[in-house]
Amino acid sequence: MNWPGYETLADLRELMMVAWIGHQVGTSERFAAEFTRRMRSLRTGEGRNTWGAF
Repeated sequence: MNWPGYETLADLRELMMVAWIGHQVGTSERFAAEFTRRMRSLRTGEGRNTWGAF
């Protein structure tokens, strides 16, 4: 976690998870709600504190 590129790598991983959840929105309301939450967070810059675990 002390590596200078760690934060970038973590951000990339989270973006990949958002994309994966985006592909799942038609399969469950839980995925749809989580995708909406994450997209709002990315657009507003509110952070990842409200994101659920998958």
